[in-house]
Amino acid sequence: MLKIAVLGLALLVLGCQQREKVQERLPVPVKDTVATGFDSLVFENDTMKIFKIDSPQYLLRANLIKAKEDTLRYISDFQTVKKLLRDRVTFGTYDYDADSMIFDERGQQIALVRFNAGDTMSYHRQPAFTEIGFISYYPTEEVLVMEGGHTSDYSINLKTGTVGPELAGNPLYIVRSPKGTFQLTGWFPGQECSSYLLQKNNGDSYVFYSTFPDSVTDYGFDFCHMIGVYWVSEQEFYFRNTFFSATPDNRLGYFKVLIK
Repeated sequence: MLKIAVLGLALLVLGCQQREKVQERLPVPVKDTVATGFDSLVFENDTMKIFKIDSPQYLLRANLIKAKEDTLRYISDFQTVKKLLRDRVTFGTYDYDADSMIFDERGQQIALVRFNAGDTMSYHRQPAFTEIGFISYYPTEEVLVMEGGHTSDYSINLKTGTVGPELAGNPLYIVRSPKGTFQLTGWFPGQECSSYLLQKNNGDSYVFYSTFPDSVTDYGFDFCHMIGVYWVSEQEFYFRNTFFSATPDNRLGYFKVLIK
């Protein structure tokens, strides 16, 4: 009996090792510009094509690609960020009665931003600064994430001077292509569904490349929450589209994106 138990344990260990090896296999080559018979083109512009695909095609690629863990570090302690950015961002509390900024210790609204290139932007030039509060800071991306009305995202890229989530995105959403040529990112506009955009690496940082469409049908908000995003090449990625509601909906399903 002891020998049988030992043999069974050995087979169990071997089985685990074999499954681990399967997960680490490299993805099969993909022809970026050729759509299979299961693909249905749902959107095209000068920057991308979006196809709806069947679940087997998505799941096959998903099983072949080893998921990468999110490694983007962020700081959510306001006092730490305030000290870290003391020469770049001036915080305060906006006094609506006096129509001016109070520079107190606890104020988490923005009075002034100094970008890497030397340009500055104050709340006089950007009134939205008076209506947002601190959430987090991503040091590697040099992106400051703030919160607006209805818990919406507002972001500022200190490196590129990009202001606004529709261009700067929220690093929480970032999924990069294998070699980092492109990255998919997004932001929450405060109305249930997220919005998404593509950014391209210009050698020093990621800059806006294209807006991902919210709607491609009469439904509106066709792409609500992208989950299970994975890239198979520098110009092709797959994702699953989801909604809060569990009601069957033609907008749900699996999609492939080809970047031009």
